[in-house]
Amino acid sequence: MPEPTRRCVLYVRKSTDREDKQILSIPAQVKELREFAVRVGLKIDAELEEAHSAREPGRPVFSKLLGDVAAGRVERVLAWKLDRLARNPIDGGALIHFLGKGNLKEIVTLEGTYTGSGDSKFMLSVLFGAATKMTDDLVMGVRRGNKAVHEKGRITGSPPVGYMKVRDRHGYRGAGMVVPDPERFPLVKRAFHDVLSGTFTMSGAWRRAVAAGLTRRETANRPATPIGINHFYKLLENPFFCGRIVRCGEVFPGEHEPMLTPGEFERVQAIAHKPTAPRAKKPELAFLWRGLLRCGHCGRGLTAERIKGRFVYYRCSRKRQDRKVCRAPAPSEVQVTGAIEDVFGRVTLPRPIVDWTLRAVDLHIERERARLGRDRRRREAELAVTERTLNDLTDMRLAGDLTDVEYRARRPALLVRVEELRRDLDDPTACLEDWRTFIAGMLQWGEVALAAFRDGSDDEKRRLVVEGCVNLPVRDRILKPELRFPYQALLEAPKIPEGRTQRGVNRLPAPAAVVNLRKNARPRDARVRAFSQWWASIRDILTRAPTIPDTS
Repeated sequence: MPEPTRRCVLYVRKSTDREDKQILSIPAQVKELREFAVRVGLKIDAELEEAHSAREPGRPVFSKLLGDVAAGRVERVLAWKLDRLARNPIDGGALIHFLGKGNLKEIVTLEGTYTGSGDSKFMLSVLFGAATKMTDDLVMGVRRGNKAVHEKGRITGSPPVGYMKVRDRHGYRGAGMVVPDPERFPLVKRAFHDVLSGTFTMSGAWRRAVAAGLTRRETANRPATPIGINHFYKLLENPFFCGRIVRCGEVFPGEHEPMLTPGEFERVQAIAHKPTAPRAKKPELAFLWRGLLRCGHCGRGLTAERIKGRFVYYRCSRKRQDRKVCRAPAPSEVQVTGAIEDVFGRVTLPRPIVDWTLRAVDLHIERERARLGRDRRRREAELAVTERTLNDLTDMRLAGDLTDVEYRARRPALLVRVEELRRDLDDPTACLEDWRTFIAGMLQWGEVALAAFRDGSDDEKRRLVVEGCVNLPVRDRILKPELRFPYQALLEAPKIPEGRTQRGVNRLPAPAAVVNLRKNARPRDARVRAFSQWWASIRDILTRAPTIPDTS
């Protein structure tokens, strides 16, 4: 079913996901905004929380909020301050744009309410610009401070493995002095000399260092784990070990004890980046279904291997010695391809079934359009009565017939109802054509799936499988693909027996006869029963599609 429309959404944000920073920021914002909403009579329908910097666009929760606003599911956003919503011109411009178009009715903060009027949009552009300017000033201040630290021969942040920081004095936070780590400094230095000696390869020097106990330093959020080979390669490329600090394209001399001389460091770089013979390019799709299949026994992915140079099999990748080995039999590529082709053959629809379904959907759309028209007229009459009641309530308050407490108790409910009715008076038939487009796309996919799979290239076959299948589990060499919504409904479509003449095919049940079947009605024959079940699955698709309203 589609997501219901929300009237007001509360959005709170803090600038970091660190647990030791701004830990009270979000609870404090939520508490204050809830109290504010009670005072002004706002009903909060959803609360969104996010721990992400707003300096750059792309916040996940805020992006989803913008998508709901664009789709018309959010009319009002409640935030503590404007800079909680945006600190960059793109996000701020998106909010101003939606206010101007009418997708967003209001932005409510503790400092004021902003609508789509010209004055509000102008004030929003100024305030969002001021928030962006403050962020830019902070960035420039941090960069100046960091450069001053680098000019003194120190670094900001953590030093690489082999070094550690000590603070100049107790309780002082900042760029402390970098000194050799007594545990890791000798191990990293020996790894560099192993590479320089030529006795060990790069991977051999890494394995020797890890075997000797080389690990990353333990932190509050991360245990001391052995460094990986990618981390080891980055260590070898870090000029910090020869006494240089490279930041923002500039090189500063460090005050720390170097591990290598500049000449030794250059020799290590020459060895690490030694060119190798070009490798033969693998074909783009050496294994057709690699990365798509899952083991039905343990749930892990299947990896491909070629036997005798021409037979491809997909076996379970659970072969590590420290885990329980999966002994599931490996299916061949021919078996997998045949199973997928069999499923696509079962969802293939003949043209008469497609035509019948589209006629039935057209009939359903006509009835829905008539029903929605009647509902619109009823809502218009109710809106007129509610607005008249609201005006009478205001007149009674001005005349002194109602106390201020009674007026405030009755007015919010009437305002909410007026807004709901006005929203419902928007054209409710606009998405009816989306119904037919959605169903037509599904039927077209089922009509051409088998032919496109048989005649298409390897790339087209993979694309068709990724588009149509949500899961490809293999159990005992048997693949049972699970189709995506709504394609799985094609498996329930009525079939036309082979050998049926064209005249017999044309005697399909009329859509009106099937659509008019009542819950307790008895179908006339098996053919009508099959088409009534097919129409029930189409109705289920209409109610579950994201862009289609619930008509149940």
